[in-house]
Amino acid sequence: MQLVAAGDEAGEVARGPEPVTLPGAVTLELAYDRSVPLAGALAGALGAEGLAFDVTDAPGQGQLVGLDYRPVLSERRSDLRSLALADRFVIEVAQPGGPVPVEVTLDMAVQGCDLAAGDALDPGGVGFYRLPNEIEIAPALAECQAAVEAAPDVPRFRYQLGRAQQAAGLFEAAYQSFEAAAEAGHVRAMNAAALMLTTDKIDRDVVDVPEDAARAEALLDRAIAAGDPFAMHSRGLRLLRDGADAAAKEQGFELLDRAAELGHTYSMNELGVYFLTRDTDHYIPERGMRYLQASAARNDIYGFHNLGFVALYGLRDGTPDPGEAYRQFERAALGGHPASPATLGRMIVRGEAPGKTKADALQWYDLGLARGDGWGGVNGAFLILNGEVSGPTRPEALVRAAKALHLSNGKAVEAAQEMLSGQPGGDVARAVQLLLRDLGADVAVDGVIGPQTRAALAALAAEHGLPAPANNAMAQLRMAAKVYWAQRPTRPDLF
Repeated sequence: MQLVAAGDEAGEVARGPEPVTLPGAVTLELAYDRSVPLAGALAGALGAEGLAFDVTDAPGQGQLVGLDYRPVLSERRSDLRSLALADRFVIEVAQPGGPVPVEVTLDMAVQGCDLAAGDALDPGGVGFYRLPNEIEIAPALAECQAAVEAAPDVPRFRYQLGRAQQAAGLFEAAYQSFEAAAEAGHVRAMNAAALMLTTDKIDRDVVDVPEDAARAEALLDRAIAAGDPFAMHSRGLRLLRDGADAAAKEQGFELLDRAAELGHTYSMNELGVYFLTRDTDHYIPERGMRYLQASAARNDIYGFHNLGFVALYGLRDGTPDPGEAYRQFERAALGGHPASPATLGRMIVRGEAPGKTKADALQWYDLGLARGDGWGGVNGAFLILNGEVSGPTRPEALVRAAKALHLSNGKAVEAAQEMLSGQPGGDVARAVQLLLRDLGADVAVDGVIGPQTRAALAALAAEHGLPAPANNAMAQLRMAAKVYWAQRPTRPDLF
């Protein structure tokens, strides 16, 4: 293969080469990407343009396509802030006295945005990924904002910035990033935008992201056609769970199966549960366990969580193992799973975790509530209201229940509503004031909602485009909890 370092077109050398003093080896320091252009750097390293050469020893980790290096991409978990990859090849440069060999080393720095917020199985990525619970928000925002500014025409960076923004609760900015990347052809961004258009995990009263199922379906169509396993999972999950008939459910199963074959751990989890559901025609526990174990082997917190349920209820062989269940749920909870903390709390309360106290259960419930699990709030409030833990007060229990009112689990919402009904007015007022203080307002916690408390709540509501609540304590408690989640939104990418 004859190539030209720069200047003339490859293979079109009109005259004999001028003699050039060539180094025996050169190192090119470049940015790692799906395609790395070499022409300019190689010409600079050789000290001349227009040199014709043949590749005599090909790269070991990629291939040369013209004067571009294209690495062989592989899925690699990213836990580093900086990383350099290397490859080498040998060329023979045409000279009057005969070809001169030059060893070329590529030192390629992986870009910070790819390390901080790259996504798994991204058809437009470079192979490095972090699962949603692994994104370190501050460095990911900084690295990806810088990458977008430096290379605004690279849609991958806009998508990865959207991942960081979503993790930070900047939902409007995240949606704009996903839409821009999707419009530029980034396949994974199509699924991300579709999910934001349909999720019930964001409050559209305070977040300017439209709800548009038709737009979401169109985006998923494009992404599935392009082979994106995440889009296959999104649609397959909906069809398998809620398909109108057997044909729709079968289509859902096939999409999930395709996604799992491509390595998508979410689909592995869904299919694992599918095959471990007793008293159904598809109960095949060995197959279900293979899916869940494959997910857990990839350190997926949902794999850990599901293995916890298998152990807790003996779904594999009929023999419950609470100790193993606790260990798996704890692994999931410590990794960021939103529902595992409340599951651990329930195990403790039921006496399935020897040595743990109800105070430990309350800590787990509070962690789950902070991540957006309404049952964490309801169950924690129940322990306090029933005098099963010492320390927290009745108003503090009502704060927990009020927070659960604005989360997406309907049954937990119903339980919170029942819990709050008929509570003493002074305790409800104190709960309002506790929430306002937590939100930064300077109000007294005296159980009397006077002008200062009303003004503080109205100001906080207005900051998020919400009206002042009606002049009764329960409406004010609901509004204070709504403002709380507006300021500290939960992460839809973790549910």
